[in-house]
Amino acid sequence: MTIGRAQWATEVSAGFILDQIKFGRGLFDFLDALIVVAVTQANVELVLRDPALQRAYAAYDAPPPDELRRPISVNALAQSLRLPFETVRRRVSRLVLFGILKVSADGVWTPGAKVRSPLHRKVAEAGYARMLALRARLAVLPELQDLPRAEPWARTSPPLRAAARVSAEYLLRFVDLLTAEIGDVVDAAVWLEILRSNTAESDRGPDQRADRRAVRPALVARRLALPAETVRRRAAQLVSTGACDQVAAGLVISEEILARPQYAALAERNLADLRRMLAQLAQLGAFRLDEAQTRAAA
Repeated sequence: MTIGRAQWATEVSAGFILDQIKFGRGLFDFLDALIVVAVTQANVELVLRDPALQRAYAAYDAPPPDELRRPISVNALAQSLRLPFETVRRRVSRLVLFGILKVSADGVWTPGAKVRSPLHRKVAEAGYARMLALRARLAVLPELQDLPRAEPWARTSPPLRAAARVSAEYLLRFVDLLTAEIGDVVDAAVWLEILRSNTAESDRGPDQRADRRAVRPALVARRLALPAETVRRRAAQLVSTGACDQVAAGLVISEEILARPQYAALAERNLADLRRMLAQLAQLGAFRLDEAQTRAAA
């Protein structure tokens, strides 16, 4: 049995999603980092939904003005992440104490200084590089080979902010789909890390079968910065529901599991969302800029 193209794309994108969240995580765990991503994304929803604004505020040196940024209520944030209100309220309060978020009667937002800092720029650059690597890896898929063509990005610096907004929209959508299937966002994080760890050292293509390397729950916990006992319990629950297998060496999400109807449907939806994400950046000319720079370097 060889895994299908959509299932293979899910394997590849699992690492991308976890990396995008990890880049700005710092000392916080996966859930805190995901909350920050969701808040930041909600703040710039107006920009993301308007193609003209998306292009105008695409480069890092052109951040959206504060009047275009909208706070999100804790209740709306909890609903968007399918988390209990009290869990989100408590974590938001802690992130406010650390200066990562701000809160008022209107809702929660990421401080302007945090999204205009040298550290934030490095995070955006790392995310953009990871986006280009993902696109190069997925280029073998016919579904992703006829992306819209556009003139190359006209500015000297790449559209870092636009790429961050588009990729955040994609990862939040995928996490929501996975959460609806297997539990909550912590279950989704554990499942994604197991999948990524199983195939982390594989460079196979979509029509090849690769041996999967089982991963211990303790390593999953360390990579997600979550308590080991939390991950152990969540992993046991995933095994009990058939979302992954427990073998002597650890946890494995097999090709047979990915081929089940619910995961196959998830993979097909993910492939469509990947195309949407890459098409949005292609319309900005970001990939043609990358191709031009590569040719110049050669």
